[in-house]
Amino acid sequence: MMKTTKSNKWRKMGMGLCLFLMLGAVACDDEEEDEVAVFDNDSFYEDFSSSNLFSGWDTDSDDLFSDDEFTTSFFETWDTNDNDMLEDSELSEATADFGLTMTDWDTWDTTGDSMLDMNEFMTGIETNDYFTDWYEGWDMDGDNMLEEREYTDGIFGLWDDDGDDKLTEEEYDDFYGTYYGD
Repeated sequence: MMKTTKSNKWRKMGMGLCLFLMLGAVACDDEEEDEVAVFDNDSFYEDFSSSNLFSGWDTDSDDLFSDDEFTTSFFETWDTNDNDMLEDSELSEATADFGLTMTDWDTWDTTGDSMLDMNEFMTGIETNDYFTDWYEGWDMDGDNMLEEREYTDGIFGLWDDDGDDKLTEEEYDDFYGTYYGD
C-alpha cells in the first residue's frame, strides 16, 4: 500500500509539472502575438506632422501642395543620401518602394552625369506622367491642391499593400524610416 501511494504522488506531481509547462508554453505563444506593433493611418499622420517636412516643402507657406511642391517633396524624399541629386540606385529603390515602374534611366539623365538634378527629375516625372493619378486621387476635396492629411493618407495607402488600414512595425520602419524618418 505504501508503494502505491508513493507512485500516485509521483504520477500526480509529474502530471502537474507537465500541465504547468504546457500552460507556460501557451502563455508565451500568446505574448509574442500581442507584441507585434501595428500602425494605423492616424499614427502615420501624427508622426509625419511632427516632422515638419510638409511645411518645409510648402514653399509658398499656404499649407497646401501645388503640383510642383508635390513633385519636389518626392525628389527630396527619394534623395536618401541628401546630396541634392538622385542617383540611379535611389530612384530605382524609391520607385519600387512606392509601387512605380522605372523607365530607362538614360531618358531621365539628360546630362549624362549619372545623376538627376531637380530639373531632370521634374522633366522625367512630367514626361512619364508618374504623379498625375496620385495627385488627383489624393485630392479628396477636389481643389487641385493637397493638404498635409491628403498627402499622408495617399502615402499610407501606397504602403498598405493588403488594404487592412495598418502597417506592421517592419513595414513602417522600412518605409517611413527610409524616406521620412531621422
